[in-house]
Amino acid sequence: MRDVNHLPRDVQNYLLVTTYAMAEGGLLSRIQDGALSRDQVLDMSISLKYGRLMVLNNLMHPSHRRRERARQAVELIIACTAQPDTLSKDAPPAPHCIADPHALLKNASKIKPPR
Repeated sequence: MRDVNHLPRDVQNYLLVTTYAMAEGGLLSRIQDGALSRDQVLDMSISLKYGRLMVLNNLMHPSHRRRERARQAVELIIACTAQPDTLSKDAPPAPHCIADPHALLKNASKIKPPR
């Protein structure tokens, strides 16, 4: 992956929003496939909610730190989407893609959503 920090802020934000939209589409497609465990779907839903909040927060109150958090949140969505199917026969249970989902949501709830 190429570093985009040298690009203008508006271009970085455009790329971030576009990447989020593609990650969201991939995640929703995986959920619709139906070969995921309840825990996997929960992790995916949490990552999507957290990612949306981080991206919106960056757009409403831009800063380097917020953009970095939004980028990491989108990477989390992609990581959760890349989990293996676990409802197939002989598949071992997949580990959570979010180590502590409750802490993640608790920290996200401290951020005021844009109006």
